[in-house]
Amino acid sequence: MILRKSYHTSVEDFNKDGSLTPLALLKIFENIGNRHSDKAGDSPFNFDGHTFAWVITEWKIEVDQYPHYTDTIEAETWSEGLSSPLVASRNFLLYKNGEICARGTSRWVRIDLQKGRLCKIEKELIDKYEPDSKVAFEDSKVEKIPVPESFISEKKLAIRRSDFDFNNHVHNLCYLDYAFESLPEEVYKSHDFKKIRITYKTAITGTDEIVGKYAEVDGKKIVSICTQNGDLRALVQLS
Repeated sequence: MILRKSYHTSVEDFNKDGSLTPLALLKIFENIGNRHSDKAGDSPFNFDGHTFAWVITEWKIEVDQYPHYTDTIEAETWSEGLSSPLVASRNFLLYKNGEICARGTSRWVRIDLQKGRLCKIEKELIDKYEPDSKVAFEDSKVEKIPVPESFISEKKLAIRRSDFDFNNHVHNLCYLDYAFESLPEEVYKSHDFKKIRITYKTAITGTDEIVGKYAEVDGKKIVSICTQNGDLRALVQLS
């Protein structure tokens, strides 16, 4: 099942030049993914006593051109068949006036909320999504983000109550905000990032105090989001 929908943007989805922001692009992909889950009968707000939840582990985004405020925007998503009993994949395309302008893929695991651990993804569940063989990227490999050995700068990050989602963890999109907050001012102002990679290690909880540590590796901007005592929570790579 390939789901394609028009997206009606808001003013806050755009920067001062009228271009869609990276965060808004991720929101579009996330929202259409949720609508796909709804159609598959796997809504995150299924109040039938279920104790399982999907948790994202990876984002890979590549942008040819960000849509403008005046453009017609559509998004498309579909699920892949299972290549592992523990990991599922979802792909995305973004259309600007009918032409593909961005691509994305994501990796997901299934968590037993009562036991607090990974569980096997049942084929019967994935079959509800009607997986498709279509690809967003010719090379489906998602390369690991290198963990920097040293950092140029770091910044303490404030976690807001509104950053937490219905699973009582910091919502996955907030990590991109944290990464941008951690960039040096001259880097933040001078770059139009077209490639975004996020790897989630361990969820941020209400007791964590977070630091964003900035490094440059092979021309890529990398932010390690860590606790004050150095425990890695996520890696964000921008280029």
